[in-house]
Amino acid sequence: MRKSILALLIVGFTNFNCFAIQGRQSEVSSAEYAVYSAVLAQSYARARITLFVIEDHTENTSVHYEDDMAGYFRYVKKHIPSLSQAAINNYRKKDRESQPLTRLFKFKIKYALISRTKFEGFAGPGGMMEISKDGWEKFYQEYPGALGLLSLSRVGFDPKKKQALVYVSDMRGHPSGRSWGAGSYVLLIEKNGAWRVRGHVAVLVS
Repeated sequence: MRKSILALLIVGFTNFNCFAIQGRQSEVSSAEYAVYSAVLAQSYARARITLFVIEDHTENTSVHYEDDMAGYFRYVKKHIPSLSQAAINNYRKKDRESQPLTRLFKFKIKYALISRTKFEGFAGPGGMMEISKDGWEKFYQEYPGALGLLSLSRVGFDPKKKQALVYVSDMRGHPSGRSWGAGSYVLLIEKNGAWRVRGHVAVLVS
């Protein structure tokens, strides 16, 4: 009886460690935050932008594939020829589930993390931010100097971590109440310890 209990404890402990390791592997890494910081600072900072408002969970972009992942990334690679297949594969592996983001970004601009629920809440019960004039007025009242809402995917790396692939979407309000948004894949190259944007292709525009 004691041996059976001991065996169960060992198995349970082993399984717990496996789940713990998987959990750690799925967390957003410091290397990913370095890529996020670089792409936002280099591609989304504007003269009048004094605040980044960032969704507090990574965006799962697999919903955009429409059951044709290979074709989808052929289009991306066509417009960013230097993008490695290894970086694409790593991106797709990580893009299976959303992960929380925390305050590990590093750039000069101030930033705020907000949930999708809070963002949609600016439009009021049953409202949609895509068509809510009042919603965008409330958003910019609470976040003056913001570009809009920025959402980030997980980051895919090549084995040597010299290439990084990330998807960035931004949604901005318009005085008419209509919103404008775009989703883009961005390639960054690491050189001398710093990430630099080297390729950019928009795949969703509204």
